[in-house]
Amino acid sequence: MIGAGVGSIPAATPLAPLLEDLQRQQKAVRLKPEALERALTLDLRSESGLMRSTLLHRLNALDVPWGRLTDAGRSRGTFRENWQLRWEPEFAVQLVEKLIYGSTIAEAAGGRLMEAMRSAAELGALATQVRNAMIADLPRATEFGIAALEEKAALTSDCQALLAALPPMADILRYGEARAGTVEHLASLMPRIVVQAALALPYAARNLDAAAAGKLRSAILAADSAIQLAQLEADVVTGWRDALQALLRDNQATRLVAGTAARLLYEVELLTAEQASDLLSRMLSPGTPVAEAAGFFEGFFEGAGQRLIHDAPLRGAVDSWLLGLEPEAFIASLPLFRRVFSALDRSERRRLMDALFARSGSAKGYRLIPGAAALWPEHELVRQIRCEQGKMEVVVDFSPRLDYGRVAPKIGDAGKFGWRIDTGANVFILRGNIALEPTPDGLAARFVLRSGESVVFTFSFSAEAPAVVPPLGSAINEKLNLANRKVRFNFARLC
Repeated sequence: MIGAGVGSIPAATPLAPLLEDLQRQQKAVRLKPEALERALTLDLRSESGLMRSTLLHRLNALDVPWGRLTDAGRSRGTFRENWQLRWEPEFAVQLVEKLIYGSTIAEAAGGRLMEAMRSAAELGALATQVRNAMIADLPRATEFGIAALEEKAALTSDCQALLAALPPMADILRYGEARAGTVEHLASLMPRIVVQAALALPYAARNLDAAAAGKLRSAILAADSAIQLAQLEADVVTGWRDALQALLRDNQATRLVAGTAARLLYEVELLTAEQASDLLSRMLSPGTPVAEAAGFFEGFFEGAGQRLIHDAPLRGAVDSWLLGLEPEAFIASLPLFRRVFSALDRSERRRLMDALFARSGSAKGYRLIPGAAALWPEHELVRQIRCEQGKMEVVVDFSPRLDYGRVAPKIGDAGKFGWRIDTGANVFILRGNIALEPTPDGLAARFVLRSGESVVFTFSFSAEAPAVVPPLGSAINEKLNLANRKVRFNFARLC
């Protein structure tokens, strides 16, 4: 049987206590269970909005996901919640199964969370359960969780576990603005955990393998955001940032973690541009092992590559390091570079290239650089037509078919630098020593060659990097001669 209707139980039929309580609360908050999914936005400053939110959070604590929280209001303040509601018939059965925790929604949700708190092995998981109890307005479970948090925090020396507890605690303090009576519980506990984590961080960051360093880096970034969100006392924040400074002075600190610490200090202006440039120059110097330099580079720039667009000293330090890499080391680091710069979109990558080569808006974004004639494009086709005697009429038709004809190319005039076709991060460039005219399908030309005259075309492709515009003139003959020598050599090897 197929349908979207939800049946109902006659009013005179006895129900399980949890189902009766749920029906009473649904009527009180004016929420009707429906099988069709619908959006619901709640303002926690109103009594009705807070009551609806509390009911939905308590049901989630009972593993009855009538509502799914899609946005806790991070972009619109702490007083707004966005939910997606959809009632499933099996939710009634799941709710009856939770009778072992209590006969009302509040009692059962509190009992279910307290059980989860007792079994929580990590401090971060325990803090998340305390947050769930607070936003579901369950005082008994909240008090139990706070006591468990204090006890576990006092017995925990693991830096990563301490750091993992900070984001949910910051969320609790943030929710305290909209839910009365929650802030004071953690007003003293969170600063103590920050101090403990700051003391343990320099030792926890030493000599880690790649997997452990990545986990610690993620924990540090999340913890730093939580500390800023919670707006703790100045001396607590200073202690945390002193721990980040200590990572920069510790030669045993894993470079990925040290780079992350340097980035966080730079963002809050505790490292000036000159200091950051000096630090990068030292960490990325030729004497530094490539793996360590790449780790520091990733820690500093992953997720923050836009800084290179606007910060000339940082850009210069990175540019000098890249130019100093041996070819093998550069190729080995290419996946890292792609990962770091993948967060930049096409326009940002172009702006970075413009800043790197000091390009202005002239000449369609191209600029001649010293030694350009010695550079070859990533891929290039060269075609030369020569008239040996008499005269001949030549017709040129350029009709590109990108992606097997599925993509209509957009051909732009780049002036003296030829014609270009942009396809995302890639670019095709067509140049020649005769004029081409646009047509509905591409470009075309018709001309006459006489004895001794010739015409040349180059069609090149570049990806991700600054495009090399192939020069014409004598460089073409050099490329053709080199190609001929390679063909003859390969043919001679086969004979």
